Amino acid sequence: MDKPLPIHSVKGAALVLSLFFILLTSCGPQKEIHSSIDSDVQKSIELIDAMVQNQSEISGAMKKRLEILEQKYKDFRIEESTYNRLKATFEDGLADSEQKIESLKQERNRLLGIRDNKPPVSLLNTKKNTEYKANSDITIANVLKNVEESGKETLENLESYMLSDALLEKDLKREFELSVFFPAGVYEINEGDYSDAKTAFQPLIDEISEFVNAYPNRKLVIKIVTKGYADGQRVNPQSSLGKKLTTILGPMDDSKDMNKGLSRLRAEEISGLLGSLMKDAGLGTSSNHILELKPIGMGETLPNPTITDYQEDDRRRRIVSVFWDVFPM
Repeated sequence: MDKPLPIHSVKGAALVLSLFFILLTSCGPQKEIHSSIDSDVQKSIELIDAMVQNQSEISGAMKKRLEILEQKYKDFRIEESTYNRLKATFEDGLADSEQKIESLKQERNRLLGIRDNKPPVSLLNTKKNTEYKANSDITIANVLKNVEESGKETLENLESYMLSDALLEKDLKREFELSVFFPAGVYEINEGDYSDAKTAFQPLIDEISEFVNAYPNRKLVIKIVTKGYADGQRVNPQSSLGKKLTTILGPMDDSKDMNKGLSRLRAEEISGLLGSLMKDAGLGTSSNHILELKPIGMGETLPNPTITDYQEDDRRRRIVSVFWDVFPM
């Protein structure tokens, strides 16, 4: 017959069972803490990874826009001030996107640090795991706050980038033969030719108007640069035209200066007509729009230096180039 266990053995077994039960009930909540934090960390990492991907796409788009812009500038299809402004805009967007990618990666590493540095689950670590949860919750909340602010800033910046992006897709340069508007030696559009001149410029005005009206809630500057060119034919200072130019513009040293003065007066005449047509279209007449007109006389400067067969008396040199730009006030 088996002997009953000694009383001290029974008490010892009961103590072991009690300790085991305490251990189980103590470790359960710790495991739940780890599981909950791991889940929160994983969800936050997935969010950050999606935002990094988004920023990478924005970065790639900015690089592509810079390539397109450079080609347009090389092809003389965009005015220098517009080129410089758009280049700065896209370069800033690229730098901002790459900086945000690095910041997001740092936040991701903070989350990985939470996951990889959790205290072991044990009876002795109950307090440590409680503190770990509290600290982890604070860190995760701070990470998500930083990520949210980064996202909001990106959305705000994208509105400005979208305006520049839409502008880049437009043909920002038009060329017109001066002979259409001015007979030889004339720098004012005849009253009888105004109707034809308006008809010639109206498609340009319509395009600018359509672009501006696509942003009804934006305060915009509309800039039009008019560059007049002349061929290489001499202007005799003693001729009727030479005397008129001297009277209006003052003494000039040579024929090149006179050609530059003539091209400037023609640019001013066309710039004034464009300003009138813009106002007729309702542009530059409200507090939401500022209209800037900049006429420039280019004289005998070649309109397109990449063309190598210009002649002295070349109708391709007797042109006016009109560049337009739109940007926030």
